[in-house]
Amino acid sequence: MKYCTKCGAQMADDAMFCPSCGDRVSGPSGYSSSPYGTNYSQQPYGNQQTFKPVDSNNTGFNILSFLFPIVGLILYLVFKDEKPIQATGCGKWALIGFIVGVVLGLIAI
Repeated sequence: MKYCTKCGAQMADDAMFCPSCGDRVSGPSGYSSSPYGTNYSQQPYGNQQTFKPVDSNNTGFNILSFLFPIVGLILYLVFKDEKPIQATGCGKWALIGFIVGVVLGLIAI
C-alpha cells in the first residue's frame, strides 16, 4: 500500500490518482510510506505535539473589558490558564474601566 502525499489516504500500489482527493501520483517519488505524506513523521501515540493557540492582546476584548468591567473580569478568569497575555490585558482594562466609572460617578454627584 502507498499513501497520498497531499491528503494521506491509502491507495493501491498501481494507482495513478488518489481516490480521495484526486491528486496525481507521479511514480515512485509521488507517494510515501507514511500515511501522513512526506512532510510529517509518525510518532508514538503519547508523543504527539498539541496545538497551542496564539496568545496576544485582542483589541476587541480590551475595549469590551473597559466598557463593561464585569465582562473583563469574566474574560480574565476564562483566559488566565490558556492565554495569560490576553487575560492580563482583559483584567487590566477591566480595572481601568472600573476606576474610570467610579471617578465619573463621583464627579456626577
